[in-house]
Amino acid sequence: MFKVRCVNPGALSSREVEVVILMISGYVNKKISCLLGISTRTVNIHLRHVYSKLGLTYESYEYSMNPRVLANNILLDSGMFEILSSES
Repeated sequence: MFKVRCVNPGALSSREVEVVILMISGYVNKKISCLLGISTRTVNIHLRHVYSKLGLTYESYEYSMNPRVLANNILLDSGMFEILSSES
């Protein structure tokens, strides 16, 4: 797990930022939904909105070998998020 912070939220809502931080931190959608008290479907919708706002297509990740790693790398490369430290 990683500690992550949002450097520049841009057009992302505060909830979208929360979801992305938890995803980059290593949590799966089911755990994110439990932590935030929302459904897994809502987590997926937030992620779709994030990808759309960044000009990415959510569907393209389905064909990747590891879609979460790809999405994390793109989100980190966007400069909007940074990893502060690795938790042991």
